[in-house]
Parts: sequence; structure tokens; C-alpha cells
Amino acid sequence: MAHITLSLPEFVYREMKRHPEVKWSEVARQSIVLKLVTLDEINADDLLNSLPLVRESISRIDENEAKKLFKKMVKEERKHRKFLTLA
Repeated sequence: MAHITLSLPEFVYREMKRHPEVKWSEVARQSIVLKLVTLDEINADDLLNSLPLVRESISRIDENEAKKLFKKMVKEERKHRKFLTLA
């Protein structure tokens, strides 16, 4: 697996430190994947299989239902992103 380094404003870092229960690298990984899906640069099925937490979650439900939920999540993310650019 590749590694990246990113810079954050100090106040964001402090807030993250207040929540050590969150796996921030997984949050970043999922956010990057969602962005790539919204750009339609890579196949959503490949992405579903690439994220450990997503894979673990969908293993408990039907594959078709998981794909449907994933597509719904992407749609909601697009609406959210559009809202943020209008604000």
C-alpha cells in the first residue's frame, strides 16, 4: 500500500486529537475514494473491494444491496459537494 503525507490546519489537527477512537487514515482513504468515484476515474466495484472497512461491512449484506447503497452514498456526496460549492 502506498503512503501519502498531507498538511492540515493546526485547529483541525487539534480537533482530530480529541477523537483518538477515529481511524483518521481510514477517513482520509474513504474520502479520497469517494472523490475518485465522483470524478468517474475508476470503477466503483474495484473501490468497494479496496477498502477494508467497506469490505467488512458489505460482507454482512447482499452484494447487490451493497452496490446500491454505495451508489446512493456517492450520489449524496455529489449533492453535498455541490451544496458546498454554492455556499
